[in-house]
Amino acid sequence: MQEMSIAVWILALTIVISASLVTMGMTGCEPVTGQTPSTVDVSATTADRFQPEVILVSIDDQVRWTNDDTDRHTVTADQANAVAGGPSSAAQYPAGVPAGESYEWTVPANAAPGTTWYYHCQFHGASGDGTAQGAGMAGTIIVR
Repeated sequence: MQEMSIAVWILALTIVISASLVTMGMTGCEPVTGQTPSTVDVSATTADRFQPEVILVSIDDQVRWTNDDTDRHTVTADQANAVAGGPSSAAQYPAGVPAGESYEWTVPANAAPGTTWYYHCQFHGASGDGTAQGAGMAGTIIVR
């Protein structure tokens, strides 16, 4: 008889917990499709630097470079990168990103964890050798 009471109590508790999870939208029945994409902000500073210089991103994240300087800057993927498809502001801003404007780039869906893109400003930096970022105004993007 006591075993039956414990079983009924456990069943009742299970029903209450399940109902609470459904009410809170936590049923666990939703498919897991990955991390929600986010925006990673990078500033082109008055010191002719990208800040932060190194960023970690996930697939489908959007990277937004904002020119917080009065000079124009570019976001140019290094030609020696091992993986093509890095950022390039040239199509949108052939003369460089103007003061106060932003350039946005989405991390490609086929980027594998560990993929690294080095980039630089054509006016204030130099391209790297494909294994490290270049000198001056340069940055690194690493896929988690």
